[in-house]
Amino acid sequence: MAAQCWLGVMMRSLIVCGLFAGAVLAGQQVPADDASTRAAAPAASAAPSSPADFAGPWTGVMRVGGQTLTFRVVFAPSAAPVAPTTVGNPAWTATLGIREQGVADFALSDVVAGPDRVAWRMAGVPGAPSYQGVRDRDQIRGTFSQGGATFELNFARGDESPKRVPRSQEPAEPITAYRAEEVTITAPAARLAGTLTLPPGPGPHPAVLLISGSGPQDRNSEIFNHRPFLIWADRLTRAGVAVLRVDDRGVGASVGSMATATTADLTQDARASVEFLLTRADVSRVAVVGHSEGAIIAAALGAGSERIAGVVMLAGPGLTGRGTLVAQNRALALSSGRSAAEAEAIAVAADALFAATLAERNEATLIDLARTLVSTQTGLPREDAAVGREAASTVLTLRSPWMTYFMSVDPAENLARLTAPVLAIFGGRDAQVVADAERPPMEAALSRAPTRDVTIRVYAGLNHLLQPSATGAMTEYEQIPITVDEAVLAEVRDWLVQRLMPAAEKSP
Repeated sequence: MAAQCWLGVMMRSLIVCGLFAGAVLAGQQVPADDASTRAAAPAASAAPSSPADFAGPWTGVMRVGGQTLTFRVVFAPSAAPVAPTTVGNPAWTATLGIREQGVADFALSDVVAGPDRVAWRMAGVPGAPSYQGVRDRDQIRGTFSQGGATFELNFARGDESPKRVPRSQEPAEPITAYRAEEVTITAPAARLAGTLTLPPGPGPHPAVLLISGSGPQDRNSEIFNHRPFLIWADRLTRAGVAVLRVDDRGVGASVGSMATATTADLTQDARASVEFLLTRADVSRVAVVGHSEGAIIAAALGAGSERIAGVVMLAGPGLTGRGTLVAQNRALALSSGRSAAEAEAIAVAADALFAATLAERNEATLIDLARTLVSTQTGLPREDAAVGREAASTVLTLRSPWMTYFMSVDPAENLARLTAPVLAIFGGRDAQVVADAERPPMEAALSRAPTRDVTIRVYAGLNHLLQPSATGAMTEYEQIPITVDEAVLAEVRDWLVQRLMPAAEKSP
Protein backbone atom coordinates (compact mmCIF):
# COMPACT_ATOMS: atom_id res chain seq x y z
CA MET A 1 0.00 0.00 0.00
CA ALA A 2 1.36 3.40 -0.93
CA ALA A 3 2.24 5.51 2.05
CA GLN A 4 0.57 8.82 2.75
CA CYS A 5 1.88 11.85 4.63
CA TRP A 6 -0.63 12.94 7.26
CA LEU A 7 1.58 14.67 9.77
CA GLY A 8 2.11 18.07 8.15
CA VAL A 9 -0.43 20.65 9.22
CA MET A 10 -1.83 23.02 6.62
CA MET A 11 0.85 23.71 4.00
CA ARG A 12 4.05 23.62 6.05
CA SER A 13 5.01 20.02 5.24
CA LEU A 14 4.18 19.82 1.55
CA ILE A 15 7.78 19.13 0.61
CA VAL A 16 8.09 16.24 3.01
CA CYS A 17 4.67 14.92 2.02
CA GLY A 18 5.59 14.84 -1.64
CA LEU A 19 8.92 13.15 -1.09
CA PHE A 20 7.68 10.67 1.50
CA ALA A 21 4.54 9.62 -0.40
CA GLY A 22 5.22 6.04 -1.39
CA ALA A 23 8.93 6.08 -2.07
CA VAL A 24 10.49 6.69 1.30
CA LEU A 25 8.09 4.76 3.49
CA ALA A 26 8.08 1.84 1.09
CA GLY A 27 11.86 1.80 1.30
CA GLN A 28 12.35 2.50 -2.40
CA GLN A 29 15.60 4.01 -3.60
CA VAL A 30 16.10 5.68 -6.92
CA PRO A 31 18.53 3.52 -8.91
CA ALA A 32 21.86 5.17 -9.63
CA ASP A 33 21.48 4.47 -13.33
CA ASP A 34 17.86 5.61 -13.64
CA ALA A 35 17.92 8.13 -16.46
CA SER A 36 14.51 9.47 -15.44
CA THR A 37 16.07 11.16 -12.41
CA ARG A 38 18.57 13.15 -14.45
CA ALA A 39 18.18 16.60 -15.90
CA ALA A 40 18.65 16.75 -19.63
CA ALA A 41 22.35 17.37 -20.11
CA PRO A 42 23.33 20.14 -22.52
CA ALA A 43 26.50 19.99 -24.54
CA ALA A 44 29.57 20.29 -22.35
CA SER A 45 31.16 23.70 -22.20
CA ALA A 46 34.60 24.17 -23.67
CA ALA A 47 36.20 25.50 -20.48
CA PRO A 48 36.39 24.00 -16.99
CA SER A 49 33.89 25.26 -14.44
CA SER A 50 34.84 28.17 -12.20
CA PRO A 51 33.21 29.48 -9.03
CA ALA A 52 32.42 32.80 -10.68
CA ASP A 53 30.05 31.34 -13.26
CA PHE A 54 27.68 29.52 -10.89
CA ALA A 55 25.17 32.38 -10.94
CA GLY A 56 21.74 31.73 -12.39
CA PRO A 57 19.26 28.86 -12.57
CA TRP A 58 20.02 25.14 -12.55
CA THR A 59 17.25 22.61 -13.21
CA GLY A 60 16.94 18.95 -12.25
CA VAL A 61 14.26 16.27 -12.25
CA MET A 62 13.73 13.63 -9.58
CA ARG A 63 11.24 10.76 -9.66
CA VAL A 64 9.81 9.69 -6.29
CA GLY A 65 7.24 6.93 -5.96
CA GLY A 66 5.87 7.55 -9.46
CA GLN A 67 5.83 11.34 -9.02
CA THR A 68 8.12 13.59 -11.06
CA LEU A 69 9.46 16.63 -9.19
CA THR A 70 11.17 19.49 -11.01
CA PHE A 71 13.81 21.23 -8.89
CA ARG A 72 15.00 24.71 -9.87
CA VAL A 73 17.89 26.20 -7.86
CA VAL A 74 19.02 29.76 -8.53
CA PHE A 75 22.50 30.69 -7.24
CA ALA A 76 23.58 34.26 -6.60
CA PRO A 77 26.73 35.74 -5.00
CA SER A 78 26.18 36.68 -1.38
CA ALA A 79 26.40 40.34 -0.39
CA ALA A 80 27.68 39.34 3.05
CA PRO A 81 31.39 39.39 3.89
CA VAL A 82 33.16 36.16 2.96
CA ALA A 83 35.20 34.26 5.53
CA PRO A 84 38.64 33.17 4.32
CA THR A 85 37.69 29.50 4.81
CA THR A 86 34.56 29.69 2.64
CA VAL A 87 34.49 26.87 0.11
CA GLY A 88 33.89 28.14 -3.39
CA ASN A 89 34.79 31.73 -2.67
CA PRO A 90 32.85 33.99 -3.10
CA ALA A 91 30.03 32.87 -0.79
CA TRP A 92 26.69 32.14 -2.38
CA THR A 93 23.01 32.32 -1.64
CA ALA A 94 20.42 30.19 -3.39
CA THR A 95 16.67 29.73 -3.68
CA LEU A 96 14.73 26.59 -4.54
CA GLY A 97 11.53 26.01 -6.44
CA ILE A 98 9.67 22.70 -6.82
CA ARG A 99 6.99 23.35 -9.40
CA GLU A 100 4.79 20.32 -8.74
CA GLN A 101 4.56 21.12 -5.02
CA GLY A 102 4.04 24.84 -5.36
CA VAL A 103 7.36 25.65 -3.68
CA ALA A 104 8.81 28.94 -4.94
CA ASP A 105 11.80 31.05 -3.88
CA PHE A 106 12.55 28.95 -0.80
CA ALA A 107 15.74 30.38 0.73
CA LEU A 108 18.34 27.62 1.07
CA SER A 109 20.80 27.49 3.96
CA ASP A 110 24.50 26.61 4.22
CA VAL A 111 24.99 27.03 0.49
CA VAL A 112 28.29 25.85 -0.96
CA ALA A 113 29.02 26.46 -4.63
CA GLY A 114 32.61 25.50 -5.28
CA PRO A 115 34.62 23.74 -7.98
CA ASP A 116 34.78 20.52 -5.94
CA ARG A 117 31.54 20.57 -3.95
CA VAL A 118 27.96 21.80 -4.20
CA ALA A 119 25.74 21.65 -1.13
CA TRP A 120 22.71 23.18 0.50
CA ARG A 121 20.00 22.35 3.00
CA MET A 122 16.37 23.34 3.63
CA ALA A 123 16.22 24.75 7.15
CA GLY A 124 13.00 24.27 9.07
CA VAL A 125 11.60 21.55 6.79
CA PRO A 126 10.72 18.14 8.30
CA GLY A 127 13.18 15.38 7.52
CA ALA A 128 16.11 17.83 7.27
CA PRO A 129 16.34 17.87 3.44
CA SER A 130 19.83 18.48 2.06
CA TYR A 131 21.82 18.16 -1.15
CA GLN A 132 25.39 17.12 -1.85
CA GLY A 133 26.88 17.16 -5.34
CA VAL A 134 29.86 17.74 -7.56
CA ARG A 135 29.94 20.09 -10.51
CA ASP A 136 31.28 19.05 -13.90
CA ARG A 137 31.12 22.01 -16.29
CA ASP A 138 27.41 22.64 -16.95
CA GLN A 139 26.17 19.74 -14.86
CA ILE A 140 25.90 19.02 -11.14
CA ARG A 141 25.64 15.37 -10.15
CA GLY A 142 24.60 14.52 -6.62
CA THR A 143 22.06 13.21 -4.14
CA PHE A 144 19.10 14.66 -2.30
CA SER A 145 18.53 13.34 1.23
CA GLN A 146 15.48 13.63 3.46
CA GLY A 147 14.29 11.64 6.43
CA GLY A 148 16.99 9.00 6.09
CA ALA A 149 16.34 8.30 2.40
CA THR A 150 18.62 9.31 -0.47
CA PHE A 151 17.70 10.02 -4.08
CA GLU A 152 19.81 10.80 -7.10
CA LEU A 153 19.25 14.37 -8.27
CA ASN A 154 21.31 15.84 -11.09
CA PHE A 155 21.12 19.39 -12.37
CA ALA A 156 21.83 21.02 -15.71
CA ARG A 157 22.58 24.70 -16.15
CA GLY A 158 19.63 26.66 -17.42
CA ASP A 159 15.97 27.23 -16.78
CA GLU A 160 14.33 24.26 -18.44
CA SER A 161 11.06 24.49 -16.53
CA PRO A 162 8.15 25.62 -18.71
CA LYS A 163 7.06 29.22 -18.51
CA ARG A 164 4.31 29.68 -15.95
CA VAL A 165 0.87 30.20 -17.47
CA PRO A 166 -1.23 32.60 -15.38
CA ARG A 167 -4.46 31.21 -13.95
CA SER A 168 -7.66 32.62 -15.41
CA GLN A 169 -8.59 34.58 -12.28
CA GLU A 170 -5.29 36.47 -12.13
CA PRO A 171 -5.36 40.11 -13.28
CA ALA A 172 -3.95 40.80 -16.72
CA GLU A 173 -0.97 43.13 -16.99
CA PRO A 174 -0.69 46.07 -17.16
CA ILE A 175 -3.04 46.96 -14.33
CA THR A 176 -4.39 50.51 -14.61
CA ALA A 177 -7.39 50.33 -12.24
CA TYR A 178 -5.22 50.97 -9.17
CA ARG A 179 -1.63 51.63 -8.21
CA ALA A 180 0.91 49.40 -6.49
CA GLU A 181 3.63 50.52 -4.09
CA GLU A 182 6.59 48.42 -2.98
CA VAL A 183 7.04 48.74 0.79
CA THR A 184 9.42 47.58 3.53
CA ILE A 185 8.28 46.86 7.10
CA THR A 186 10.53 46.44 10.12
CA ALA A 187 9.39 43.75 12.58
CA PRO A 188 11.13 42.74 15.83
CA ALA A 189 13.00 39.85 14.17
CA ALA A 190 12.47 40.38 10.46
CA ARG A 191 12.45 42.92 7.68
CA LEU A 192 9.45 42.33 5.47
CA ALA A 193 9.08 43.34 1.84
CA GLY A 194 5.66 43.62 0.32
CA THR A 195 3.25 45.22 -2.10
CA LEU A 196 0.56 47.69 -1.09
CA THR A 197 -2.16 48.14 -3.72
CA LEU A 198 -4.11 51.37 -3.41
CA PRO A 199 -7.41 52.44 -5.02
CA PRO A 200 -7.46 55.64 -7.08
CA GLY A 201 -7.54 58.94 -5.23
CA PRO A 202 -5.71 60.33 -2.21
CA GLY A 203 -7.75 58.45 0.37
CA PRO A 204 -7.75 57.76 3.17
CA HIS A 205 -8.79 54.24 2.19
CA PRO A 206 -9.75 51.30 4.37
CA ALA A 207 -7.03 48.65 4.22
CA VAL A 208 -6.65 44.91 4.62
CA LEU A 209 -3.61 42.88 5.61
CA LEU A 210 -3.47 39.42 4.00
CA ILE A 211 -1.84 36.80 6.27
CA SER A 212 -0.61 33.55 4.72
CA GLY A 213 -0.91 30.04 6.05
CA SER A 214 1.85 27.88 7.47
CA GLY A 215 5.20 27.45 5.80
CA PRO A 216 7.36 29.97 3.93
CA GLN A 217 5.25 31.76 1.31
CA ASP A 218 5.76 34.75 -0.92
CA ARG A 219 3.50 37.80 -1.05
CA ASN A 220 1.19 36.11 -3.57
CA SER A 221 0.94 33.04 -1.32
CA GLU A 222 1.94 31.07 -4.41
CA ILE A 223 1.38 27.36 -4.11
CA PHE A 224 0.73 24.63 -6.68
CA ASN A 225 0.95 27.24 -9.44
CA HIS A 226 -1.83 29.28 -7.83
CA ARG A 227 -1.44 32.85 -6.55
CA PRO A 228 -4.44 33.41 -4.27
CA PHE A 229 -3.20 36.58 -2.58
CA LEU A 230 -2.60 38.23 -5.95
CA ILE A 231 -6.25 37.56 -6.77
CA TRP A 232 -7.53 38.69 -3.37
CA ALA A 233 -5.52 41.92 -3.62
CA ASP A 234 -6.86 42.62 -7.10
CA ARG A 235 -10.51 42.01 -6.24
CA LEU A 236 -10.47 43.98 -3.00
CA THR A 237 -8.50 46.94 -4.37
CA ARG A 238 -10.89 47.25 -7.31
CA ALA A 239 -13.67 47.47 -4.70
CA GLY A 240 -11.95 50.42 -2.99
CA VAL A 241 -9.97 48.62 -0.27
CA ALA A 242 -6.18 48.99 -0.04
CA VAL A 243 -4.41 45.64 0.37
CA LEU A 244 -1.01 44.83 1.88
CA ARG A 245 0.58 41.47 1.15
CA VAL A 246 4.14 40.60 2.15
CA ASP A 247 6.79 37.95 1.60
CA ASP A 248 7.15 35.81 4.70
CA ARG A 249 10.42 36.21 6.61
CA GLY A 250 13.24 34.54 4.66
CA VAL A 251 11.21 34.43 1.43
CA GLY A 252 11.59 36.61 -1.65
CA ALA A 253 12.81 40.06 -0.67
CA SER A 254 12.08 39.63 3.06
CA VAL A 255 14.83 39.02 5.59
CA GLY A 256 14.61 36.78 8.64
CA SER A 257 14.63 33.10 9.60
CA MET A 258 11.74 30.66 9.47
CA ALA A 259 13.83 27.83 10.91
CA THR A 260 12.90 28.46 14.54
CA ALA A 261 9.91 30.78 14.07
CA THR A 262 6.65 29.87 15.81
CA THR A 263 3.12 31.14 15.27
CA ALA A 264 3.82 33.70 18.00
CA ASP A 265 6.84 35.03 16.08
CA LEU A 266 4.84 35.24 12.87
CA THR A 267 2.11 37.10 14.76
CA GLN A 268 4.69 39.75 15.63
CA ASP A 269 5.55 40.06 11.94
CA ALA A 270 1.86 40.55 11.12
CA ARG A 271 1.44 43.02 13.96
CA ALA A 272 4.28 45.12 12.54
CA SER A 273 2.47 45.11 9.19
CA VAL A 274 -0.73 46.36 10.83
CA GLU A 275 1.21 49.12 12.59
CA PHE A 276 2.75 50.09 9.26
CA LEU A 277 -0.69 50.52 7.72
CA LEU A 278 -2.04 52.48 10.67
CA THR A 279 0.79 55.01 10.41
CA ARG A 280 -0.07 55.93 6.83
CA ALA A 281 -2.09 59.05 6.16
CA ASP A 282 -3.81 57.38 3.20
CA VAL A 283 -5.21 54.52 5.34
CA SER A 284 -8.35 55.06 7.47
CA ARG A 285 -8.96 51.70 9.19
CA VAL A 286 -7.50 48.19 9.00
CA ALA A 287 -8.99 44.70 8.82
CA VAL A 288 -7.09 41.41 8.71
CA VAL A 289 -7.72 38.44 6.43
CA GLY A 290 -5.90 35.21 7.28
CA HIS A 291 -5.84 31.80 5.62
CA SER A 292 -5.22 28.61 7.61
CA GLU A 293 -2.53 29.39 10.21
CA GLY A 294 -2.92 32.99 9.07
CA ALA A 295 -6.48 32.89 10.44
CA ILE A 296 -5.09 32.01 13.89
CA ILE A 297 -2.79 35.02 13.58
CA ALA A 298 -5.67 37.25 12.44
CA ALA A 299 -7.66 36.32 15.55
CA ALA A 300 -4.62 37.00 17.75
CA LEU A 301 -4.27 40.47 16.24
CA GLY A 302 -7.92 41.25 16.79
CA ALA A 303 -8.20 39.89 20.33
CA GLY A 304 -9.05 42.73 22.70
CA SER A 305 -8.03 45.32 20.11
CA GLU A 306 -10.06 48.34 19.12
CA ARG A 307 -7.64 49.05 16.28
CA ILE A 308 -8.70 46.10 14.12
CA ALA A 309 -11.89 46.86 12.21
CA GLY A 310 -12.65 43.34 11.02
CA VAL A 311 -11.34 39.77 11.15
CA VAL A 312 -11.78 37.35 8.25
CA MET A 313 -10.77 33.73 8.84
CA LEU A 314 -10.43 31.57 5.73
CA ALA A 315 -10.14 27.84 6.50
CA GLY A 316 -8.98 28.71 10.00
CA PRO A 317 -8.92 26.29 12.97
CA GLY A 318 -11.19 26.41 15.98
CA LEU A 319 -9.62 23.41 17.69
CA THR A 320 -6.28 23.35 19.45
CA GLY A 321 -3.33 22.60 17.21
CA ARG A 322 -3.28 19.05 18.53
CA GLY A 323 -6.98 18.66 17.78
CA THR A 324 -6.54 20.08 14.29
CA LEU A 325 -3.75 17.61 13.54
CA VAL A 326 -5.83 14.66 14.73
CA ALA A 327 -8.84 15.71 12.65
CA GLN A 328 -6.53 16.29 9.71
CA ASN A 329 -5.01 12.82 9.97
CA ARG A 330 -8.49 11.30 9.95
CA ALA A 331 -9.76 13.40 7.04
CA LEU A 332 -6.69 12.95 4.83
CA ALA A 333 -6.90 9.20 5.36
CA LEU A 334 -10.54 9.21 4.25
CA SER A 335 -9.83 11.45 1.24
CA SER A 336 -7.14 9.01 0.13
CA GLY A 337 -9.60 6.11 0.10
CA ARG A 338 -9.04 4.53 3.52
CA SER A 339 -12.02 3.04 5.35
CA ALA A 340 -13.62 4.78 8.31
CA ALA A 341 -12.13 2.19 10.67
CA GLU A 342 -8.65 2.64 9.20
CA ALA A 343 -8.95 6.43 9.38
CA GLU A 344 -10.00 6.26 13.02
CA ALA A 345 -7.09 3.97 13.88
CA ILE A 346 -4.72 6.47 12.27
CA ALA A 347 -6.29 9.35 14.21
CA VAL A 348 -6.00 7.47 17.53
CA ALA A 349 -2.34 6.62 16.89
CA ALA A 350 -1.61 10.20 15.90
CA ASP A 351 -3.28 11.63 19.00
CA ALA A 352 -1.28 9.34 21.27
CA LEU A 353 1.93 10.57 19.67
CA PHE A 354 0.93 14.24 19.84
CA ALA A 355 -0.10 13.95 23.49
CA ALA A 356 3.21 12.30 24.40
CA THR A 357 5.13 15.01 22.56
CA LEU A 358 3.35 17.77 24.47
CA ALA A 359 4.02 15.86 27.70
CA GLU A 360 7.73 15.90 26.80
CA ARG A 361 8.10 12.14 26.96
CA ASN A 362 11.53 10.69 26.20
CA GLU A 363 12.69 10.07 22.64
CA ALA A 364 12.44 6.27 22.84
CA THR A 365 8.77 6.53 23.82
CA LEU A 366 8.06 9.01 21.05
CA ILE A 367 9.76 6.89 18.38
CA ASP A 368 7.82 3.84 19.56
CA LEU A 369 4.54 5.74 19.23
CA ALA A 370 5.65 7.16 15.88
CA ARG A 371 6.36 3.63 14.63
CA THR A 372 2.79 2.71 15.52
CA LEU A 373 1.45 5.70 13.61
CA VAL A 374 3.57 5.13 10.51
CA SER A 375 2.81 1.40 10.50
CA THR A 376 -0.92 2.14 10.79
CA GLN A 377 -0.71 4.65 7.96
CA THR A 378 1.27 2.45 5.59
CA GLY A 379 0.38 -1.10 6.48
CA LEU A 380 4.10 -1.92 6.83
CA PRO A 381 5.39 -3.84 9.87
CA ARG A 382 6.52 -1.73 12.82
CA GLU A 383 9.97 -3.33 12.56
CA ASP A 384 10.45 -2.33 8.91
CA ALA A 385 13.56 -0.19 8.42
CA ALA A 386 11.65 2.37 6.37
CA VAL A 387 9.07 2.70 9.15
CA GLY A 388 11.90 3.34 11.59
CA ARG A 389 13.38 6.07 9.39
CA GLU A 390 10.04 7.79 9.00
CA ALA A 391 9.30 7.46 12.73
CA ALA A 392 12.58 9.18 13.59
CA SER A 393 11.88 11.95 11.09
CA THR A 394 8.35 12.36 12.45
CA VAL A 395 9.64 12.81 16.00
CA LEU A 396 12.20 15.34 14.77
CA THR A 397 9.39 17.27 13.09
CA LEU A 398 7.14 17.18 16.14
CA ARG A 399 9.95 18.53 18.31
CA SER A 400 10.60 21.48 16.02
CA PRO A 401 9.81 24.87 17.59
CA TRP A 402 6.97 25.62 15.18
CA MET A 403 5.22 22.27 15.55
CA THR A 404 5.57 22.06 19.32
CA TYR A 405 4.14 25.54 19.70
CA PHE A 406 1.39 24.92 17.16
CA MET A 407 0.14 21.78 18.90
CA SER A 408 -0.34 23.77 22.11
CA VAL A 409 -2.12 26.73 20.50
CA ASP A 410 -5.82 27.13 21.37
CA PRO A 411 -7.47 29.65 19.00
CA ALA A 412 -10.50 29.81 21.32
CA GLU A 413 -8.57 31.98 23.75
CA ASN A 414 -8.30 34.79 21.20
CA LEU A 415 -11.63 34.13 19.48
CA ALA A 416 -13.41 34.77 22.79
CA ARG A 417 -11.77 38.21 23.03
CA LEU A 418 -12.65 39.57 19.59
CA THR A 419 -14.41 42.92 19.55
CA ALA A 420 -14.50 43.50 15.77
CA PRO A 421 -16.87 41.90 13.25
CA VAL A 422 -15.88 38.36 12.30
CA LEU A 423 -16.38 36.38 9.10
CA ALA A 424 -15.25 32.74 9.12
CA ILE A 425 -15.40 30.60 5.99
CA PHE A 426 -14.78 26.85 5.80
CA GLY A 427 -14.61 24.47 2.86
CA GLY A 428 -16.92 21.50 3.22
CA ARG A 429 -14.29 19.22 1.64
CA ASP A 430 -11.31 20.68 3.47
CA ALA A 431 -9.18 17.73 4.62
CA GLN A 432 -6.66 19.94 6.43
CA VAL A 433 -8.96 22.13 8.54
CA VAL A 434 -12.06 19.98 8.85
CA ALA A 435 -15.21 22.09 9.06
CA ASP A 436 -17.30 19.56 11.01
CA ALA A 437 -14.59 19.36 13.67
CA GLU A 438 -13.44 23.00 13.72
CA ARG A 439 -16.72 24.91 13.48
CA PRO A 440 -18.32 23.91 16.83
CA PRO A 441 -15.44 25.08 19.06
CA MET A 442 -15.14 28.25 16.98
CA GLU A 443 -18.84 29.01 17.40
CA ALA A 444 -18.63 28.34 21.13
CA ALA A 445 -15.67 30.68 21.57
CA LEU A 446 -17.20 33.45 19.48
CA SER A 447 -20.43 33.21 21.46
CA ARG A 448 -18.43 34.44 24.46
CA ALA A 449 -16.76 37.27 22.54
CA PRO A 450 -17.72 40.95 22.90
CA THR A 451 -18.52 41.18 19.18
CA ARG A 452 -22.08 40.43 18.14
CA ASP A 453 -21.34 40.66 14.41
CA VAL A 454 -20.34 37.07 13.59
CA THR A 455 -20.86 35.16 10.36
CA ILE A 456 -19.70 31.56 9.94
CA ARG A 457 -20.19 29.91 6.58
CA VAL A 458 -19.39 26.44 5.25
CA TYR A 459 -19.13 26.18 1.47
CA ALA A 460 -19.94 22.62 0.44
CA GLY A 461 -17.56 21.19 -2.13
CA LEU A 462 -14.59 23.48 -1.43
CA ASN A 463 -11.17 22.29 -0.27
CA HIS A 464 -8.57 23.88 2.01
CA LEU A 465 -7.58 26.40 -0.67
CA LEU A 466 -11.30 27.19 -1.14
CA GLN A 467 -11.33 25.67 -4.61
CA PRO A 468 -14.20 23.57 -6.01
CA SER A 469 -12.94 20.04 -5.33
CA ALA A 470 -14.03 16.47 -5.97
CA THR A 471 -12.48 14.91 -2.87
CA GLY A 472 -10.54 17.61 -0.97
CA ALA A 473 -7.31 15.65 -1.40
CA MET A 474 -4.12 17.72 -1.65
CA THR A 475 -3.27 15.97 -4.92
CA GLU A 476 -6.09 17.88 -6.61
CA TYR A 477 -4.82 21.38 -5.76
CA GLU A 478 -2.65 21.98 -8.81
CA GLN A 479 -5.04 20.35 -11.28
CA ILE A 480 -8.01 22.55 -10.33
CA PRO A 481 -8.08 25.58 -12.68
CA ILE A 482 -9.89 27.82 -10.17
CA THR A 483 -7.68 29.43 -7.53
CA VAL A 484 -10.44 30.69 -5.21
CA ASP A 485 -14.16 30.03 -5.62
CA GLU A 486 -15.89 33.10 -7.05
CA ALA A 487 -18.68 32.98 -4.47
CA VAL A 488 -16.12 33.17 -1.66
CA LEU A 489 -14.32 36.08 -3.31
CA ALA A 490 -17.61 37.94 -3.66
CA GLU A 491 -18.82 37.28 -0.11
CA VAL A 492 -15.57 38.40 1.52
CA ARG A 493 -15.36 41.48 -0.72
CA ASP A 494 -18.94 42.54 0.03
CA TRP A 495 -18.56 41.82 3.76
CA LEU A 496 -15.45 43.99 4.00
CA VAL A 497 -16.92 46.82 1.94
CA GLN A 498 -20.06 46.92 4.09
CA ARG A 499 -18.09 47.09 7.34
CA LEU A 500 -15.13 49.22 6.33
CA MET A 501 -16.56 51.80 3.97
CA PRO A 502 -19.25 54.39 4.61
CA ALA A 503 -21.72 54.62 1.74
CA ALA A 504 -20.02 57.75 0.39
CA GLU A 505 -16.69 55.95 0.02
CA LYS A 506 -17.90 52.82 -1.77
CA SER A 507 -16.62 52.26 -5.30
CA PRO A 508 -19.29 52.12 -7.97
